[in-house]
Amino acid sequence: MKMAWKASLEQWAFRLLWASVFCSAFTLPVGRVLLLLSMITLIYRAVRGGGRIRFPFPAWCWFSFAVVAVLASAFGVNPSLSFSKISKLIWFMGIPVAATLAISRARIIALLRAYVYGAGVLALDILVLRTWAAWQAGNRAVAQGKASDLWWEIIDRGSMTHGQVLMVALIALTGLLILAPRQRAENRPASDAAPVMGIPRLLGWFGQLTLLAAFILNFKRGSWASAGIVIMLFYGLTGHWRRVLLLLIAVGSMVMLPPVQRRLSDLRSELSLGHGGRLVMWTKIAPTLIREHPFGLGYRALDENLMQETARRHKVRVEKNRNHLHSNLLQITASLGWAGLAVYMVWMGNSLIKGIRQGIRGADVTDRRLGLTLAMMLSGLFINGLVEYNYGDAELVLVYGLLFGLLAANPASTRLPRTGRPTFWSRLLKVGRGVLAEPPCGSNRMGLIILLFCTAFLQPALALGPHELLVLANQREPDSVAVAKAYMQMRQIPDINLVELDLGPSGPGGVAAAISPEAFTSQIWTPVQQALRDRGIAAHIQAWAYSTHFPYRINTTPLAMSLQGLTFVRNRIPPSMEIAQGTYVSSLFAGPDGPGKNGFGPQSFDTMQQLLRDEMPLPNMTLGYIGTQGNTVAEVLAMLRRGSEADGTQPTGTVYYVVSDDIRSKARLWQFASAAEGLRRMGVNALVTNSFPQAATDIIGIMSGVPVVNPAAVGGYLPGAMAEHLTSFAATFDHPTQTKLSRWIAAGASGSAGTVCEPMSYWSKFPHARFFNHYRMGCTMIESFYQAIRCPLQLMLVGDPLTAPWAPRSTLQIKGIEPGESLRTARSIDLNIQAPRGVSYSRFIYLVDGKIIGEGQSFSLDPAEWAKGKHTLRAVAYTVGFVRSQAFDTVRFVIP
Repeated sequence: MKMAWKASLEQWAFRLLWASVFCSAFTLPVGRVLLLLSMITLIYRAVRGGGRIRFPFPAWCWFSFAVVAVLASAFGVNPSLSFSKISKLIWFMGIPVAATLAISRARIIALLRAYVYGAGVLALDILVLRTWAAWQAGNRAVAQGKASDLWWEIIDRGSMTHGQVLMVALIALTGLLILAPRQRAENRPASDAAPVMGIPRLLGWFGQLTLLAAFILNFKRGSWASAGIVIMLFYGLTGHWRRVLLLLIAVGSMVMLPPVQRRLSDLRSELSLGHGGRLVMWTKIAPTLIREHPFGLGYRALDENLMQETARRHKVRVEKNRNHLHSNLLQITASLGWAGLAVYMVWMGNSLIKGIRQGIRGADVTDRRLGLTLAMMLSGLFINGLVEYNYGDAELVLVYGLLFGLLAANPASTRLPRTGRPTFWSRLLKVGRGVLAEPPCGSNRMGLIILLFCTAFLQPALALGPHELLVLANQREPDSVAVAKAYMQMRQIPDINLVELDLGPSGPGGVAAAISPEAFTSQIWTPVQQALRDRGIAAHIQAWAYSTHFPYRINTTPLAMSLQGLTFVRNRIPPSMEIAQGTYVSSLFAGPDGPGKNGFGPQSFDTMQQLLRDEMPLPNMTLGYIGTQGNTVAEVLAMLRRGSEADGTQPTGTVYYVVSDDIRSKARLWQFASAAEGLRRMGVNALVTNSFPQAATDIIGIMSGVPVVNPAAVGGYLPGAMAEHLTSFAATFDHPTQTKLSRWIAAGASGSAGTVCEPMSYWSKFPHARFFNHYRMGCTMIESFYQAIRCPLQLMLVGDPLTAPWAPRSTLQIKGIEPGESLRTARSIDLNIQAPRGVSYSRFIYLVDGKIIGEGQSFSLDPAEWAKGKHTLRAVAYTVGFVRSQAFDTVRFVIP
């Protein structure tokens, strides 16, 4: 009963929001009341522990804007007038409400439909009641012996606000109509079909004609121009060029109407200094007010008296009843000063960029067009706001709040990162990461402030987990597919995360050791990118895992790279000198770069991705090498099984740093003492020794530098152990000399590393000794490796990427649905989590069939959004902190 009550609260909050969106288009008081009730419902739900209220970045902009407005008003020219109007800003509360409740594409589209339907009511009011009132007024004028023009009577009754409401609705309906046929044509997977349908075409075209007719009668030049620009741009971006041509013809025809020509001719006087219209306010009044009041007049403190007084000082005329500057930019600057303008620009710019990025880089066509629809709606208001002050219009405040919230709720756009030399964001990341350095440095406190300030502008990301790991298999090799599927079963990786690639037939000796960069692009890189886009999972994949039977070297010229190295830099080959001398600097490397320098504290990939964004490289590992001097299938599977069993075991083993007079050992000698000291402070036994252990039973790690070693004679390895020996050919399996990394795997290690060609003795090309420090702090093996490698371009990493021996061992249980249950009605999904003392979880997400569908500690699963058949629900919880460990649970259900 408790969970059903939580479900009803969330559902009722959404229904109230839907009703508010519908009513706000034609009746402001009712729309406000319903929005307030939705917010109250969410607050009550949060108090009862049913889920948090999202407060995304646009909501913080709202808060900042309100603070600036209060300060400007308190010290402004007319505080009493300003504070009597400032309550209007409260109604931006639609931002957190929409961001919290619009948890799926189905809900976003439902809200867009609601707004279109509400605007349809407004359109009918204009077409029927306003036309009737204009006809009656014309008859009265004729009865009094006056001339009457019905067209002009109708147009003269037009409302600036109604024009913009209809404009936004027309843009929304344009997007919905573009969405609907696309989904039918693409024959999307059934589980995704329900949420993405735009609107029935017949109803949509009838609605568009109705809205367009009302929009024409409610003729406002700014709204007309904004709608025309945005809709033509929308059609052009989506490839509907014939509609662009038809729209141009329609606009040309309407311009020929006498009432329209009359309104357009008025622009000449409006834009002349003698008329007293916009040009006077923009060039005379606004500059004076902004110059005299750089901190602002106060919110809406500009009234007709102040306008006329300023005009008299300039000896110019301003029309009567003018109490604002007819421009968002000028009005906000005059009212709230330069600080208010800065907040407005960041606020608007962040949301527009988010929508445009989604429109360009969305995970699939539907995501791109849905993001573009929201961006175009906001763009229409922004463009209109250049010649109108619509940011203070009561009805449009609700619309702005809805759009900001929906853009914040819309799934994050797919990013196709760039790599190369460290740039501003990667350097800034390292500054921010310095706050966790050992030992702490005073200057790094400012780094934390910078880091937190910058991450406030970015969308939250997720820590690495099974659902974020893409597994690649060679479909020509049965063992490759078998190992991949076995690993996915061990780790409960969603089936949708497996990509089987056709690498062509293997030679007599098996899969080739090396391939060309062109073959990598055509056989691996391009097919994987296409699969990610087609499946709609690109947005949350953070790392790759290659199964067995892949080439391990890329014949780049003049120096070879590893398969993993070229994958890491996203198929963009760095300069050859950076490869040869190891001077390439990975943006994930946590240092230190040399003796006496500070290293950075451990973090999960998601924390780095928040700042690096498009510069985030692609971490990857290989599950095993089967072939000449490699492992057997049984050895690889045993290693992966040990890795999965190691999670959360908090091992008490020993890390051995083995030193000798060999040049290979000396390359990293300066790293060992400080790394060992750090491990001992964290309770891990670490030894710097000049000999390998013999018959030890507690090995959790070995780092050494020798060409030949017998890993089997060293001793017993604990689950999750990583062992490697810095030498030239540990992963050059077609070279006959030196011990291969596969011997560590066969002996019992869960991970190892080696180079695929001659690296020379550059320490930067091998794992840093602080690998184990990151590992001890709860990072996965792949996260620990890449924070410990400065130049991973010629390196091969083998093992279980998700192994995390020191991660907290927590249990997450999905409540509200039983395994195998048939789901016929919407169901409240709640979570029960049991965690060790001191471990807290702050974020919860839900996936169905491998795709993220929502977040929050409770969630409503609606069967109407999924096709008939079997589905898998996954809930994931993330710990608080820079290293975000995960707990998850999965439940299979059936839609009958």
